Amino acid sequence: MSRSIPQYLPGKPLRFIDELQGDPIGMFMNMLEAHGDICEVKVGHLRGVFVFDPTAVERVLVTNYKNYKTKESRSYGPLQRFLGEGLVTSEGELHLRQRRMLQPAFHRERIAGFFGAMHRHAEQLVDQWRGPSHAGAFIDVSARVCEMTLAIIGETMFDADLRPEGARIAQAVRAVASRFHWTSTTLLPLAELWPTEKNLEARAAKRYLDEQVHALIARRRSRPPGDDLLGLLLQASEADQVSDAVMGDEVLSMVVAGHETTAVALGWILWLLATHPLVLEAVEAELEQVLGDRPITLEDTRALPVLTRTINEVLRLYPAVWALAREAAEPDELCGYPIAAGTRVFFSPFAVHRHPRHWENPEGFDPDRFLPERAAGRAKFAYFPFSGGQRKCIGDQFTMLELITVLATVLRAYRFELQEGYQAVPAPNVTLPMREGLPMRLLPRKHS
Repeated sequence: MSRSIPQYLPGKPLRFIDELQGDPIGMFMNMLEAHGDICEVKVGHLRGVFVFDPTAVERVLVTNYKNYKTKESRSYGPLQRFLGEGLVTSEGELHLRQRRMLQPAFHRERIAGFFGAMHRHAEQLVDQWRGPSHAGAFIDVSARVCEMTLAIIGETMFDADLRPEGARIAQAVRAVASRFHWTSTTLLPLAELWPTEKNLEARAAKRYLDEQVHALIARRRSRPPGDDLLGLLLQASEADQVSDAVMGDEVLSMVVAGHETTAVALGWILWLLATHPLVLEAVEAELEQVLGDRPITLEDTRALPVLTRTINEVLRLYPAVWALAREAAEPDELCGYPIAAGTRVFFSPFAVHRHPRHWENPEGFDPDRFLPERAAGRAKFAYFPFSGGQRKCIGDQFTMLELITVLATVLRAYRFELQEGYQAVPAPNVTLPMREGLPMRLLPRKHS
């Protein structure tokens, strides 16, 4: 006789829906606290299994990944209607072909070549903050770093200057993404297509993004071929007969994933450093020791272990992609329980990263937990901020280089003071931004 998966809120579907739509992060943490590694939810004919065990996550993402699909998962429907058939949402042979097509743009040597653009845009941001309009004022730092990461992805991936439209593009991405959570959790069919005010706003934002993407493709096509990502896509489109529609989906996926996740991470890093002065002092001391009075170099980015551990710890607490979903194609077993074909399986890096069996003081901010001696023996998928397996983020090394470069630049120029009374609250959608932005005052340091 097979074991039954523990039920979360049995007989209380309305309470589950309320938690899912009102506080999904709190819901995941409640499940972890109540049931540990696995639990099940039933709402009418719908059934979902939620897993928190790193070994089960590894089975879904790596050892038995062919059995777990994304396109069939209900939560990916709205995301597909946003990003189309780009790398983030494509499946099967199309996904493999796209990954092979894009991989050359993310080789280690190519990524190292992006350092100059990353550093230049970080310096430009520092220069902007020196202006009189910022003196002593509280500004939304999260909005400014979002525009910077968009400029970086434009130059490095598309050989394009996205700064003139940067603020509007970032706003449009947020408008569409903000509807993702509601449309992916409501049980109402095709709810994002209803003519509500928020849906119409999101639809207009999506049209604007599509227009920008196709204008970007047209401008790049008018210039000689190159080895930037868009140049590679254009060459592949001729060889593999990739349609403009699919290429547009790919570019939109890279625009969104390439800037939004990094900007979100930068916001959480600056907030946590501002609220943990001892960690900030350790990071500043390392930057002083390694850099002194000079700008950061590419070689320096590999010689900043304290800053790197700090970034890893922030990505543990606030992974930009906070929840994932798959659907089992065939029967399987997770955590010793049977998983029927067609079962939706949900797992959250946010929650797994706080599993008390795998993390000491899981809610605490402790970058030294990533010291080699403390990380030894930790389950591989106790930490997976960039997902894993065949669908691991193709830009993970790009993101880490950008985070180190930007932080080393801005932290040498400024300390960041939080507005009194500010509370950072996650606002889960496609990523995990802060609900109210990040109001901070910039205090110049001696190197500025």
